[in-house]
Amino acid sequence: MGDDSITPEQRIVVLGVGNLLWADEGFGVRCVEALGDGWDFTPPIEVLDGGTLGLALVPQSMRLLQRPGERE
Repeated sequence: MGDDSITPEQRIVVLGVGNLLWADEGFGVRCVEALGDGWDFTPPIEVLDGGTLGLALVPQSMRLLQRPGERE
């Protein structure tokens, strides 16, 4: 997302996670595909396919939500 006027507090990220080959049938991945196919989202809303990374994305997501001066 390249709009610098949007603060972290205003950002909304819909993150779909899952594995198409495992028991969850890629539920989150299929959800973000359906959202992307059915609707157009503009900032501050971003729809992302997280694939199989799951909880590994949480620390990275928290850094993305910080203001540029607060990032490590």
